[in-house]
Parts: sequence; structure tokens; C-alpha cells
Amino acid sequence: MKDNLVKTPKIIGFVSLLLLVMLIGSSALFAATLDTNSIVKGTIIEAFNQDPKVQRDTASGNMKVSPESFTNDTIDFLQKVSVYPLSLLGAALFLTLIGLITMKFNRGITAILFIIAGIASLFTLIPAILLFFAANKLFHKPEYTQPAVKKA
Repeated sequence: MKDNLVKTPKIIGFVSLLLLVMLIGSSALFAATLDTNSIVKGTIIEAFNQDPKVQRDTASGNMKVSPESFTNDTIDFLQKVSVYPLSLLGAALFLTLIGLITMKFNRGITAILFIIAGIASLFTLIPAILLFFAANKLFHKPEYTQPAVKKA
């Protein structure tokens, strides 16, 4: 009976763990290759040149920043800021892993760990929803088919 109670949350936990690993890997790869990505640089330069204020400053001759320096500064900023979502995803991954390990011993602690991991990964949406659903399943009391005390 106890195995059936943790089977669904365990599967959902493993799916969210897999999604978190994929998100961390792809986000880290994107952040690491951001400065060499020509598509990103071209997009930032194009957005910079399409800005009406930049067009006015260029027409009046008051342009102080080149598109290349603006692009380099923007990419540096994005690489520094990308540490924060990656660390939140790492914390959610760690809490999900600990929750999956402790699921057999204490369902309540696992549910709380899944909720905290869901909050940490809330900006990703799908793993967070799966973790909240698994925590909800773990908090439910089991439905017993037989009474605890037999009447004589």
C-alpha cells in the first residue's frame, strides 16, 4: 500500500529532475557561449540601431556609444546576471534530488522539499508545476479500504 502512495510522486519527481538537469545544461551552455554567438550580437546591434533615441543622436551627431561597445557591455551584463537563475535551478535540482532520496522515509519532508524546489524553479513553470503536484500528492492521506479496528 505504501509503495502505491509514493509511486506517482516519485515518477513526477524524476521527470522534474530530468527537466531541471536539461534546463541547467542548456542555460549554462547558452551563458558560456553568449560572447561568441554571432546571432545574439547581431540581434543586439540591430535593436540598438532601431532605437529612436539612438537614431536621433546619430542624426544630430551626439552619439557617444558605438553599437559594438554597447553589445559587448550588454553581453557582459547578461553573463554576470545569468549566474542567479542558474544558482536557483541548481538549488531546485539539489532539493529535488534530496526529496527523491528521502521519499521512502518521510513523505512530509519530501513534500516540503518539493514545494521549496518548486518555488526556487518557479520561473521555469513546468518543473515547478510538476513539483507542486507531487508535493500535493504526498500530503494527501492514504485512503484505507479496511477499517483500522475490526469489530467483533
